Amino acid sequence: MQRDVIVDVGKTGFGKTLWTRIFLKQFHRVLVYDPLQAIETNYVTDAEIDEMLTEERYLDVEQKEHFTYGTINKDMLPAFGDLAYVLSNVLLVVEECATVFDKGMRNLPEWAKRLVFQGRHRSVSLLLIAQRPISIPIDIRTQANRIVTFQQHEGDDLDWLIGFFGKENCKQMPFLPKFECLDYWNGQVNRYSIKKQAEALLGKKLTIEQHDFVFV
Repeated sequence: MQRDVIVDVGKTGFGKTLWTRIFLKQFHRVLVYDPLQAIETNYVTDAEIDEMLTEERYLDVEQKEHFTYGTINKDMLPAFGDLAYVLSNVLLVVEECATVFDKGMRNLPEWAKRLVFQGRHRSVSLLLIAQRPISIPIDIRTQANRIVTFQQHEGDDLDWLIGFFGKENCKQMPFLPKFECLDYWNGQVNRYSIKKQAEALLGKKLTIEQHDFVFV
C-alpha cells in the first residue's frame, strides 16, 4: 500500500464528505473518526477499541484483509492512532479536524506525530477532512502529497493553497460549484466534478438549488 497524506477541505455541503465516501471504496483496511457518522463504517464502542489493542484481539484484526472500524469519540483517537500504527497497511480518516486540533497548534499529539513522521515505515496513510485547511496543523499539511479542495473563500486558506494550486486556480476556488473540486496530487492539478459518482453512491439524482442540493 502506498503511503499518502491527504487533505480534503471545503465549505460544508459542497462535497468533501461525499468525495471521501467515494474515495474509501478502494481501501480494504480503514479506521475512521467521524463524530457526525456521515462516513459509512462499522462504528464500535470504546471498550471494543480497547480490546483491539490487546495482544490476542490485535492479532485477530491484523490478519484480516478487509475491515473498517469507526469511532465518534474524540478521546479514542489516540487509541485508533496506536492501532493504525501497529496494524500497518491502514488508512486512518479524521473527520471534523477543527474539533480535534486546536487552532494554530504547533505541537502535535503523540499519536498524530508518530503517524505523520513515522507512518511511512508502517504504510499508514492519513486522510484529514476539514472545512478550512488552517484547521489542520501545519506539521500535517506540510507532509501532504494530495490536497483536494472544494469551494474556499477565506484569505488565509487561499494563501496556503496557492503554493500547490497556483494563483489562477486559487482565483477559481470561491466560485467552484457544488460537487466540483480541484485535486493536487504529487505535483499535478486536476479539476473535476464528483456529481455522477455521488449519485451512483447514493442511488439518487442530485440537483443544485439555492446553493443546496436536494434528492429528486
